[in-house]
Amino acid sequence: MSLYDAGFGSVFRDIYPFGDSDNMTDTPLEDISSASIAGPSSTATTNVIVPSANEDEIELRSLISTWQVDNIADHLINQNVFIPILKIIKRHQIERLLRIFDMGTQIKFEHYLEEWRELLGIPLHSDKASTGYSTPSTSYSREATPTRCIPYRRPSTAPDDYIPLANVLNETPKGIMLTEYYNKFTRFSEEQRTLLIGLIATFYEEKSVPLTLASSHRIEQEILARFSNEKLEFYRIGKRGKIYNKYCNMKSSFKSAVSSHILPPKKKSLKNKTRHENEFESEENAESCIRCLKYDNLSSEEFDSVWKACSQFRINQIKEETSTITSIMEVWPYYKIPSGYRLIDIDFGLSFNNRNGLILHWENYWSSILNFLNSDNNVKDKKAKALLETISSTPNLPENGRNAAIFWALHGYFVPTKVVVSKTGTKRSSLRYTIRDSQEAFVFIGRSLQEVEDHILHLKSQNVAVQPFIYCVGDDIINLSGDVTVYFDGIRYNFKNFVRAVDICFKIIYLFDLEFPTQCISFYSFLESFFYEFKPKNN
Repeated sequence: MSLYDAGFGSVFRDIYPFGDSDNMTDTPLEDISSASIAGPSSTATTNVIVPSANEDEIELRSLISTWQVDNIADHLINQNVFIPILKIIKRHQIERLLRIFDMGTQIKFEHYLEEWRELLGIPLHSDKASTGYSTPSTSYSREATPTRCIPYRRPSTAPDDYIPLANVLNETPKGIMLTEYYNKFTRFSEEQRTLLIGLIATFYEEKSVPLTLASSHRIEQEILARFSNEKLEFYRIGKRGKIYNKYCNMKSSFKSAVSSHILPPKKKSLKNKTRHENEFESEENAESCIRCLKYDNLSSEEFDSVWKACSQFRINQIKEETSTITSIMEVWPYYKIPSGYRLIDIDFGLSFNNRNGLILHWENYWSSILNFLNSDNNVKDKKAKALLETISSTPNLPENGRNAAIFWALHGYFVPTKVVVSKTGTKRSSLRYTIRDSQEAFVFIGRSLQEVEDHILHLKSQNVAVQPFIYCVGDDIINLSGDVTVYFDGIRYNFKNFVRAVDICFKIIYLFDLEFPTQCISFYSFLESFFYEFKPKNN
């Protein structure tokens, strides 16, 4: 079973976007202002291309490395798939070729292959209507019907933000001369390559088009396609490439020499980066409502009515950049009462258009999630797999225990990947979170209330903000006893239903614009995308 078969394809690819992780620094390049276009001579240094026994393999690995899927190179070689085969392969053959690899690798390979084929003028067309991946619609509308989904394609660089190599060569005198030179001699020496690199960087700079790392990689592939005897190694230093480095050096040199002396420093943007996108106009009688809430003896229905009557004023306060949880609780202490979760629910509904996907759809999806976790070795953690086997083989599990166990096992799929680097004096240390860290940042299971309290004291002693989390008392995640409690800034909301506790915990994070716990960002991003249908903030 694949992610698409389980119906979670669009969500998982949003949670795990693909991007460049390169952190190398710029490498200075020598000035090429004196470079000239000259034919080969006895004193010129030329590159003689000598084919080797493994030339096909080297070319393939070089190309695949630019696509960030080096892990499939050996497989392609074993299958006798080299550059000529990639030029004629069909979509349905890609699916057969890469069926043993994870969906992310398949998506990246098809995306970059498609771009590469476009550059060569051999588009990768859909040769069969039935070869595309399909997935049920993730819309929760009861009127919606399953639709055929197109395989994920990461948006390519916008036309206005990318200048093809052909434009550089055709619109500049030096570009035209370089083309004529290559047509005559069928090769470049280092002198011409240096000139070409500088020409591309200068063209982007003069057109005021930012040259991104992705764009520079794309131009490199265009160079290899246009000048067939050129090699990637002539233009690549690590992952960054000589073209990208040249462009960065030009901008940096100009900034240090001129811009920093004549342009005023940029002011820091005061725009509040918040999940709250809706705009509200504060009620004129908001202050009266606050006094009424504070001093009047209101019934539960009257309290809710007055609370809603000043809701836009309150949400605007929460959205303010200077707001903190402490300041919000001082003005609105009613969040702290045992039934304060009802007020969280009301304000979340107004702020985010009543998104209650988890409560509404958990019953429809929990069995599909369980089947997905059990299939295709999607969960590799031994403890999580044992828990899944227990859930599947025990038909009469308590509902709370079953649901809690499924949420717990999900962390075995959303394995933490974030590495936290800390510095003490001159020493740097790194920490990679475990699956257990992820699970306990979401829900802590104590064998007694005292163990729970000790855990909370330990969290407070770390001098790090304690994000909202759930705690329960029981022998294990399946056998829970008593209430399920959401802990938030010293506030405790008690629930009988585990799913309801998860719902409120998520809504607290969203309403007060808090960060997801670092240990389990991917897990919360799944809830965010799949059940609540938000665009993930942590992309």
